[in-house]
Amino acid sequence: MIIPLVHELGVSTVNIRALLWSDSRRHESITVLDAAIKAVKSRLDRDGIEMPANIVVLHATPSFRAALRRDAQLTPAGNVRPDRSDSNGTQQ
Repeated sequence: MIIPLVHELGVSTVNIRALLWSDSRRHESITVLDAAIKAVKSRLDRDGIEMPANIVVLHATPSFRAALRRDAQLTPAGNVRPDRSDSNGTQQ
């Protein structure tokens, strides 16, 4: 027997927990879990429900912005290299 429970509502997901009961004398628990996960994935596929992609958040640090704009030099560690030019724009 499988009882699905809505565990939480994420930003773009509905996270579900499933409680499983099986006769442990007849089946290995890992085999039952494997079959349950495959059945859920198969049903989601059949109903046209796609699994969400991982969400990656990038923080625009000064060195990240400089690398994108190519308006500053970066050190090997990825920091912005200090500008050492004079008021005429000539490197010192």
